Amino acid sequence: MQLIGAAAMTLVAINATAADTAKQSRAERKESRETRADINDRIRDLNQLDNKPAARLAGLRAVSKETGVPVPTLEAQHKQHPKIGIAGLLVANDIAVRGKADVSQLIRQRNSGKTWNELAQANHVPFDTVEAKLGQVETAMREAK
Repeated sequence: MQLIGAAAMTLVAINATAADTAKQSRAERKESRETRADINDRIRDLNQLDNKPAARLAGLRAVSKETGVPVPTLEAQHKQHPKIGIAGLLVANDIAVRGKADVSQLIRQRNSGKTWNELAQANHVPFDTVEAKLGQVETAMREAK
């Protein structure tokens, strides 16, 4: 009788742990979706800052500092893909550098409808540091006069 009671208690504990794990997993997926949405919003907002030449140049310099890509290369990319914006250049070059991918191909894929997060995953690049880099670029652009 005691053995049956102990087994029942063990099953209850296992079920409670499984339920907690499922709740945590759902919460993590929700947070991940919210983070991706926040980053996409931040990219869009940051791209609106590059309409002033001083802010654009400051942004290009900050992207260069964050990615190691020379400013003239970034200027050429911006000229070739003006709709991608400074934030898009940051993300594309960050994925290209860390994932050893071709930046032009990434931009074309982005323009074809893929998200930056999908491109990062496809190139085995964690998207975790992008937020901090976007913050550095945004600060530089906002401080430009």
